[in-house]
Amino acid sequence: MSFTNHMLRVLSAPSAEALRPWLEPVVIKPDQVVYRMGDPVEHVYFVQSGLLCRLALIEDGRSVGVGVIGREGVAGATNVLSRHPSYH
Repeated sequence: MSFTNHMLRVLSAPSAEALRPWLEPVVIKPDQVVYRMGDPVEHVYFVQSGLLCRLALIEDGRSVGVGVIGREGVAGATNVLSRHPSYH
């Protein structure tokens, strides 16, 4: 498995090999929800291609984009490390 995600590419070889058994490729479909606000975050997503959009609900029930994560980032790491639920 080769990495296109910047966070994974900058790891040293020993660190990448130590992490590799925990990594699993996942295909996320358009409009698929990976976290719901308030739910526990159990997985971290290192985006290899495409984008993940963080959405926030506004008062009338609509959602608005508040952030985008691409190959340069990771989704859910802060929540997993702190054991806090999803904020978005």
